Amino acid sequence: MQSHIINGTIIVLKIFSNDLFIVLYNSLRLIMNGARQFINILTISFQPQVTIDYAKNKLKKIIDKFKFLFKYNFYSSSIIAIIFILFLKEPFLIWTKGSVDWNFNFFILFLIASYIEWLGIPILTIPYSINKAETLNKVYIISLIAYFVILASLFKHQAIIAIPIALLITNLYSYFYSWIILNKILILQKGNK
Repeated sequence: MQSHIINGTIIVLKIFSNDLFIVLYNSLRLIMNGARQFINILTISFQPQVTIDYAKNKLKKIIDKFKFLFKYNFYSSSIIAIIFILFLKEPFLIWTKGSVDWNFNFFILFLIASYIEWLGIPILTIPYSINKAETLNKVYIISLIAYFVILASLFKHQAIIAIPIALLITNLYSYFYSWIILNKILILQKGNK
């Protein structure tokens, strides 16, 4: 899903914006995705153990691991977001030699949208660990379609700010829908005990 959103957004920017703004978007996207990968490292390391616990019907252990991952994820995501707010602008301007304008509103909305995505990483751990990732297909498809519908609806009035707004709305939807799926999986597991 991410690659479709990224490539589709680049096409929209190529048509309706200038090349310098594409540099800003791509740079921020790479930085946010790098942070996501860093946050995801610990989560991935827990997946094999969650798989084993699921096979052994150890729901309490799964829930304890999830709580730990959620807490770790919240703190690491928050620290990274604060560091980005405080320190990202100057290195970016140095890197681009001041040729790309720093759009703070775009940056902060993009960061909030990414932060919500980062917070959702542990929620996805259990479906991926127990081979139930297909339960997330619906949310991915709806999010993808909704992103471009929202982007098209807002772009005329909000211009480039429509990008992080659409991303924020679809990430919120994905976050809450994934919670619902996770709860259903845990309830089913509890019923199988």
